Amino acid sequence: MSGLLFALALLSTPTDSENFLQMLGQAEAGGRLTALQRLDLQETAVKQPSALPPAWRAALAAHPLRPEASTAILVDTLQERMHLGLRGLYTYPAELPNYLDSETFPIRVYYDDGSVHSLALSVLAAAETSWQVQILDWGWFAPPLDADEGRYRLYVTTSGMGGGGYTAPLGPWPETAWDDCVSYIVIDRSNDEQSVGAVVAHELNHAMQGAMDCMEPSSFWENSASYMMLAVYPGSIWYVRYFLESFQVAPQWSVADGNQNSSYWYGGFIWPYFLVSQYGESWTDAVWLRQVWERSMQSSNFSSNLPHYLTAIDEQLTEAGDGDLVSAFHAFSRARFFLDDRTHETYSVLPHAEQLAPTPTLTGNLFNDTEEQEYLPPKASWPKPYGVNYLILENPADYARNTTLEVVTTDEAPWHFQLITLSGDPEILEWDSTGQRTVFSFDPHPGVNQLLIVEHLAPSSFHPNSIPAQGTEYKLYLRPTIGLPKITSVSPGSVYDGTEVVLNLYGQNFFEGCSVAFFPAQDIEVLEVTGSTEVNLKVKIRIARGALLGEYGVSVSNPDGGSFRYDEAFTVVKNPAGPTSDGCSCSQRPGRPLGLPWLLAPLVFFVFRRRLVP
Repeated sequence: MSGLLFALALLSTPTDSENFLQMLGQAEAGGRLTALQRLDLQETAVKQPSALPPAWRAALAAHPLRPEASTAILVDTLQERMHLGLRGLYTYPAELPNYLDSETFPIRVYYDDGSVHSLALSVLAAAETSWQVQILDWGWFAPPLDADEGRYRLYVTTSGMGGGGYTAPLGPWPETAWDDCVSYIVIDRSNDEQSVGAVVAHELNHAMQGAMDCMEPSSFWENSASYMMLAVYPGSIWYVRYFLESFQVAPQWSVADGNQNSSYWYGGFIWPYFLVSQYGESWTDAVWLRQVWERSMQSSNFSSNLPHYLTAIDEQLTEAGDGDLVSAFHAFSRARFFLDDRTHETYSVLPHAEQLAPTPTLTGNLFNDTEEQEYLPPKASWPKPYGVNYLILENPADYARNTTLEVVTTDEAPWHFQLITLSGDPEILEWDSTGQRTVFSFDPHPGVNQLLIVEHLAPSSFHPNSIPAQGTEYKLYLRPTIGLPKITSVSPGSVYDGTEVVLNLYGQNFFEGCSVAFFPAQDIEVLEVTGSTEVNLKVKIRIARGALLGEYGVSVSNPDGGSFRYDEAFTVVKNPAGPTSDGCSCSQRPGRPLGLPWLLAPLVFFVFRRRLVP
């Protein structure tokens, strides 16, 4: 198996690597280690694990560090040392028996023995390519040359991490005023010659980052260097995209988030990839990203990280007339969703979107219905600053009612909401939060699902070096904008057949233009709906003579289609003023009673006939 593929295989196996670092932190908190001892053990675990004391060596064997976490651990360790006023534990590793010097650039590649000579040649060629492209063509700062021979050092040897490589920052470079640092690179000898170029591009970019601003959070170090693999070697997308899943499964995390226990910040290459492709000259325009790093530089004697890279992105976009950080984050939150099998002609703006997978994890589903729904996302999904939730809103084929969405948050930070139609004509609706309670309405498309993006933005005081461990709670309320009508009573409760009467319907949500129907319907005619208010509706009706007697129901339908049926609303009773029967059981048509003249007709005929007979 190639070195790169071996490293990827290791990444696919879950490990409990963060526990080793947590053990060190717990030992310090319990007074068993000083801060300096903890940092020394942390650094030794990466650079020379065999030199750890036996107990810690056993702990590391039980909870190994993730191979790709090495640079981040060393960067975090150096930054903490600088804050404490401490120097690094190590200098350069011992010189190896063999080395290759570049004839073009100040680069030296040390290697173990003749068995890796060919790999060392490939590393040197890749380092020359990256030096030319990243430093000379794109303007990244060259790493400080602090070694005696005046060359930047790369070591091809056993890294102790099982593959890949790492960049080790050693300490500040005294010849500059800004917060930069000296470094060297280790490339594991298990790497294969075909893919080692991208590994070198990644690690050498770390060295350039350190030459500009050694105080940026390690998450952006890894976001940037992982993207640079693509920029220098576009064909490397086939394995750079491997890391994307670790980023996409946790959209609730901050875009600036990450830790040594996951590949999140490596999958975060998609963030600078998006920025460069949308606001640079092309998706390989690493000049745009270099300018962000350059804007992030400070001269604080390693005491702070101001400005940080998010501020730099904001300023760079604003000065170019390309919006700002927040508007870019809105667009990014859309772009990272429409990948793989969700690519869309309008919404998919990332290059190679169909080759990038997976799409982000969904937080949940909402269903448009006539009744109000309340949705509380699970605690694990609460979004951190610059984190998002994705929810699918399902609209039934017969649902076209104007709908209101209410969002109640528990902090004062700004939020943003997007509602995107997933089929048919493209449509993007957007709303900003209005304090802790935001209410907006929209017209759903019957039978067409929509994507709801809930973005938790950040206050102006937010700093990517200090990300909260837990996201922020919020609730969603989804309901028809015009509530369903509701009938609570009808007056009068009984009416006569053969009359016209005004019924008073009492309840709520009776709106202008509503219609009224009765059941059974054949004997009742609606003449007029008058005096409508939201709580009272007057309906003039005509009840047919001889109408069916008994209970009748009534329904009210609002213009938006919302309706309510009220059974046993009133009773139709016999009209006492109408004609009555004399008890004859013979049948007759309704409305044609037998009167006295008809009863006397046979007698009159008999008398008249007798008088005519002689």
